[in-house]
Amino acid sequence: MRRTPVTGLAEVTGTPTGLSGLVSNKKCLGLALFASLGGVLYGYNQGVFSQVQVMADFEHRFASTLNNSTAKGLLTRILELGAMLGALSSSPLADKFSRKAGVALQVGATNDVAYIYSGRWFAGMGVGGLSVIVPTFNAELAPPSIRGTLVGLQQVAICLGIMVSYWIGYGTNYIGGTTYPQQSSAAWRIPLALQLVPAIVLCIGSWFLPYSPRWLMLVRREEESLAVLARLRNQNTSSPEVQYEYLSLKVGAYADRETSRLRYGTETKTWRTEVLEYKRIFTTNVLLHRVGLGAGVQAFGQWSGINAIIYYAPTIFAQVGLSGGSIGLLATGVVGILMFVFTIPG
Repeated sequence: MRRTPVTGLAEVTGTPTGLSGLVSNKKCLGLALFASLGGVLYGYNQGVFSQVQVMADFEHRFASTLNNSTAKGLLTRILELGAMLGALSSSPLADKFSRKAGVALQVGATNDVAYIYSGRWFAGMGVGGLSVIVPTFNAELAPPSIRGTLVGLQQVAICLGIMVSYWIGYGTNYIGGTTYPQQSSAAWRIPLALQLVPAIVLCIGSWFLPYSPRWLMLVRREEESLAVLARLRNQNTSSPEVQYEYLSLKVGAYADRETSRLRYGTETKTWRTEVLEYKRIFTTNVLLHRVGLGAGVQAFGQWSGINAIIYYAPTIFAQVGLSGGSIGLLATGVVGILMFVFTIPG
């Protein structure tokens, strides 16, 4: 018996993929690019401190901290500790309040930069949450033909943020001079303050983003989901492409609710069901295997030492013979360009 091959949306409707798919979905691309400011914010927070901690005025003011390896390490690591908490809590927030509200809530957590430790902790919570919510929002916004590309924008945006922070640090390092006591405190205060710019823009702009069609379907706002899909695809609600996606979302939402009802006795997602879902991941062999594969790939990426380069590049360059803080900052800026350029093909 001959089997009919299963076809995807691109085959059913002739939706273009690749670069032509991006061009034909300008609205989705524009919205995804704006949401990916969250990635720029994350990258900027990662990269800015590598520049700041080698500036002469900063070194003088915080000498006791920078000369203590434990305190210095915590100064950089605390961003990631906050990010871990933000990432774990972002999914329930996004399910409860919507993807776009989740973006605004997580950005709001990044606005406390008055104190370095607490500022980086709260910044970490914000950007950690955004690292989960933004790819989710982009994926649920995009048609299947370009979904992978729009999800990948998050990593491109992170590397862009790192590169921008490197070059801003290189430029502000010259404010007042490059040595103490000539150098002004503005040399390091300005780069730290500038992280608020994408945060504020994203926080305000997020309220003008459309709701995710999938989220609308999950909360039983089916007519709104169909209307949003039609607007995103620049088609009417009866077009084959829109109807295909709409019915796929409807079936998926029904399956999610039924599964939740059978497992946990409720169709509504709560903090309890979210905790039980996390527990299920680690107690079900098939799921644990899948998570292990995904997490393993990411872990090997971290073990390559890339974060050490991101956070301590100027220091590393100084240790290998590039004398002078400005030379180290310049070399770090070049590294930022290479990171960004080679992320794009990926």
